[in-house]
Amino acid sequence: MIVNPYKPYSFADVLSDSVRLSIVFPDVVSVKTVGFSVKKRGILLLTLGKGEKKVLLCGAHHGREYISAAYLMRMAEEYAYLHHNKGSMGNTDVFSLLGTVSLHIVPMVNPDGVDICQNGPEAGAQFCCPEFDYRAWKANANGVDLNRQYPCLWDKLRSFASPAPEGYKGEAPATEPEVLCMMKLCLENEYSLAASFHTKGEEIYYADSLTHDKLPMAKRIAEKLSAVSGYTLKEISSDPAVYGGGFENWFRFAFGRCAFLFELTPYDGSPLPHADTRFESIVWRKAKKLGLVLAEEARNI
Repeated sequence: MIVNPYKPYSFADVLSDSVRLSIVFPDVVSVKTVGFSVKKRGILLLTLGKGEKKVLLCGAHHGREYISAAYLMRMAEEYAYLHHNKGSMGNTDVFSLLGTVSLHIVPMVNPDGVDICQNGPEAGAQFCCPEFDYRAWKANANGVDLNRQYPCLWDKLRSFASPAPEGYKGEAPATEPEVLCMMKLCLENEYSLAASFHTKGEEIYYADSLTHDKLPMAKRIAEKLSAVSGYTLKEISSDPAVYGGGFENWFRFAFGRCAFLFELTPYDGSPLPHADTRFESIVWRKAKKLGLVLAEEARNI
């Protein structure tokens, strides 16, 4: 096994594991840097598959949610292994599927935030928060919450007034390099579907009041995703003060295509990350087929 998701998954792990996957599975995995964070850490894109249809999967918009990066990297390794060995997962022929669909995976959108969460303010926070437990850090190094930064109803979104470990949307939409990187990636590729992965809730958000009437197929796809994972479908997001500025909301609005947000892990009432040693039971057991379902749906679009 190349990817070890049973420990705090770091930016260094993403770098080394991505390269190793591309070496071990060169027939189906490639990796490149598509942008840089505030602290000039590379934002990596791992491409899994050979197909013309494309699905975008991204994790760790929030620093403390780095288990979502471990999940996407574990997914990449498992699917690449099955492709290499012409294997299947359940009823899905992975070799055939990845011949027609490519998964574009950005495992760690916010590498600076992950580093701050794992190593404290000396890792690069631009401001100090006395008495704050940095293990709960969500923002990027500028104190901007990246999943409140996209130019979709940004002006309607509630926000803290100044940089903070979480909840500050910035002075304007799309000011942060990580968000600009994701927007550029989406504009340069015709993604059939997109999904972002977060933590705590075991839920799927599939629609919002701005675009739900334009994407009638979203609920059907979400129901299929719920069936394979056991995750709860949430109601259509109705309050722009809550959902404005989110990646998946912007993607739906900008491209008129379905995008989903997954809360991967059980809710436990704490802002701190789950114990990574529980990865198998709290993430992988339920979520391992999500990428394949999204790829199957993209193939049929």
